Amino acid sequence: MTRYIIALIFTALLSGAGEAAELRLKFPALKSGGQVVYAVFDSKATWDARSPARLGGRTPAGRNEVLLDLPPGAYAVMAYHDRNGDERLNTLPVGLPTEPYG
Repeated sequence: MTRYIIALIFTALLSGAGEAAELRLKFPALKSGGQVVYAVFDSKATWDARSPARLGGRTPAGRNEVLLDLPPGAYAVMAYHDRNGDERLNTLPVGLPTEPYG
């Protein structure tokens, strides 16, 4: 059985100190509808707590790229394909995700 996992590729183009940087999130072409939900974290503490994220959002599953303007720095990104539109990452009773994530 082939499992689909969202391949998340992100690139930050850093300029001089204090200037905005561009974070580009790329998602593969997804076969079913729904949306991609993503969160961007700017520290280990916010990643571990899963909230509050630096920013987050949703994009239709057919849109393959999102551009974000952020201050230069290091970021972590979490994303999942919300196939059924219930705005949560669905899991099995043992906690394993049933929707693609990355």
